[in-house]
Amino acid sequence: MPGDIVLIKPGDTVPAGVRLSMVSNLKINKVLLSDEALPVAKTTDALIDALGADGEITPIGVGDRIDLAYGSTSTHRSQRRPRCIHKALSLQS
Repeated sequence: MPGDIVLIKPGDTVPAGVRLSMVSNLKINKVLLSDEALPVAKTTDALIDALGADGEITPIGVGDRIDLAYGSTSTHRSQRRPRCIHKALSLQS
């Protein structure tokens, strides 16, 4: 449900699309979504769209946003535990 708080631990599968609100050393395995071989570090920092040399705004793709985690991806097993995250209301914001 939108607004739910989800706690994920190393090795867990992310249950749904979530916007990260608190993380500590979180890496996500995105191999099921994008064939990326290495886990991707996640933070709560939202990336902003890029302004090109020609003055055109280039939006950041949804898959490249480091403040989101997607359902069916899994957390990377590590020595440190990731912290709480909030479920996203909309992944397009």
